[in-house]
Amino acid sequence: MKSHLKTLVAGILCTVLVSCGTKQDQPAEEHAELHVSGDTVTLTPAQRSRLRLTTGAVSEQDVTSDLVVTGKIDVPPQNVARIGAPMGGVVRTIKFLPGSHVRRGQVLVTLEDASYVNLQRDYLVTASRIDVLEKELQRQQELAKEQINPGKVLEQVAGEVRALRIQRKSLEEQLALLQINARTLSEENISRTISLKSPIDGYVTGIYAVTGSYHSPNDSLMDVVSLDHLHAEMSVFERDVTSIKEGQRFTATLNDARKTVITGKVHLVGKGVEIGRTVVVHGHLDRNDKTLLPGTTFTSTISADPRKALVVPTAALISDTEGTWIYAEVSAQTFIRYKVERGSTQNGVTELRDAPEDLRGRSVVLRGAAMLNGTFNKGEDHH
Repeated sequence: MKSHLKTLVAGILCTVLVSCGTKQDQPAEEHAELHVSGDTVTLTPAQRSRLRLTTGAVSEQDVTSDLVVTGKIDVPPQNVARIGAPMGGVVRTIKFLPGSHVRRGQVLVTLEDASYVNLQRDYLVTASRIDVLEKELQRQQELAKEQINPGKVLEQVAGEVRALRIQRKSLEEQLALLQINARTLSEENISRTISLKSPIDGYVTGIYAVTGSYHSPNDSLMDVVSLDHLHAEMSVFERDVTSIKEGQRFTATLNDARKTVITGKVHLVGKGVEIGRTVVVHGHLDRNDKTLLPGTTFTSTISADPRKALVVPTAALISDTEGTWIYAEVSAQTFIRYKVERGSTQNGVTELRDAPEDLRGRSVVLRGAAMLNGTFNKGEDHH
């Protein structure tokens, strides 16, 4: 019994000693397997397998710098009409409400005033006097041919006819300003009211009068806006405007409930600096969406400063307290560490600024790059 007990204790002690020896030997083996020299790290096949590394290629692509700006949806000036009259009058009818769609030539507002009657009267009286004097002029010309009357009388009548024709033309243009057709005007259809018609197809966006109010000359009664050519008006700070060129793409997110996304191209770059030290950049939309409202604000990203550059998949970039790194594959177990500077990031790839040319076409670590960086630092510390 005592002999059996001694044998059992001796076996346990041997097991403990062997176990401790194995644990002490394991770190030494790992240290021997890892080799760091400068910016090169070499792994054993076992370490490579444990890190499950995957790689991607360094390539040259067209890249841009994203410039974030603000702006609003707008329409060109020729697509906005302010309805008014050059002569004052009392508002008698308003035909539409804000948001109503109107067509070119539709009556929007009617005004009433005695001055409209006087203008029509003056035109018709002048036209009537011209008819009489033209007949007199013809008679004087016939008498002059027969030398019956002095030429002075003929010149006087001809001068009066010319003056009345000028007056008639002037009154005709004044009537046109009131949207009255002088050619169809007669003593039977003189009216104390005028009808203001829409000069464009569009939507009523504002009404600035009520029935019975007095409209002063050149005051705006109503606004009509056509949505046929919506565009983006962006404000770019003067320090950034030199990187904006016609044809560059932009993507904008509207500040509406749907967070609508629109895309387009830069069409014009302003030539003057506005208040706030910004320059207006005009952009054409890829699709003219008439559900968009003029004045809606947005935040836009312009793809500016197009150029060729070396890029890597963004997953290849690892940042620590010393900087940003990528690991280029030399062989299955050997990798070189490069310190790089991040540039623009787009579509899952990141530009490498001032990257060495020997990186072109090389494979870089993607999956496992962070673990490799930690292993590199650990090996560097051991080394």
